[in-house]
Amino acid sequence: MFNSTRPGGLDGWTIAVEQYDLLVAVILEVIDAFSDEDGSVPLQVIVDEAQRRLGTHSAFPGGRLSNYVRYTKVDLEARGVVERVPRSSPQRVRRVGDGA
Repeated sequence: MFNSTRPGGLDGWTIAVEQYDLLVAVILEVIDAFSDEDGSVPLQVIVDEAQRRLGTHSAFPGGRLSNYVRYTKVDLEARGVVERVPRSSPQRVRRVGDGA
């Protein structure tokens, strides 16, 4: 199990390591593949692509990934890997620096 974090030191949630690793890979791949000139991608594109790629994966027996993606994205924000684009509506996400 993996305990995620939230910005500001708020309590996070627990997710299976396999699920987390799969989602991190998809989130970062989607940002790299679908980003606009500012390096950002709409969050809904990430959610949709994760659902397409992982919706039938055995790690996600319920098949619905929207909340898993959003929780993992928030964890990546807290770790400084990705960030929300300020004042974007709908929400957009991009890597921070080199994504490390």
